Amino acid sequence: RLAAVAAHRHGTLESRYLVMPARALALSALPLLVFDAAVVQLVRDRRIPLEMCPVSNIQTKAVSGWHDYPIRDYMEQGITVTVHTDNPTVSATTITREYRELAARFGFTPSELAAIALNGAEAAFLPLEEKAELVREMKRRFEALGIAGG
Repeated sequence: RLAAVAAHRHGTLESRYLVMPARALALSALPLLVFDAAVVQLVRDRRIPLEMCPVSNIQTKAVSGWHDYPIRDYMEQGITVTVHTDNPTVSATTITREYRELAARFGFTPSELAAIALNGAEAAFLPLEEKAELVREMKRRFEALGIAGG
């Protein structure tokens, strides 16, 4: 599996600075950059997920505060996002806390949170058969909980 690394200037990721293998499957540690239109189109068209770590990103002051955190903006642009804990022992967070923060601060619904979780499963570094089983099981559990979109 290939992950992309990007160079950026002044907080903006521009297509001319993007170093991405043609088969890149994820962009790590780039949730706080403002993308130019070419990068947005590339990431959206290839369904390359952005791996976001909200609590860590706020704690490290990668953004000035929750009001500037772009996860909802990215989703509205059709970008696939996933949520992670980064370093849970340093950030004192859990995946549950990450999702609770998103619900409390951005009004994410259970269906939206389920979609983000499924994005994570679909982007997981797993063999295809295991990934497919994980996605099926998650969808089954979301359905059992009455959560649409899962």
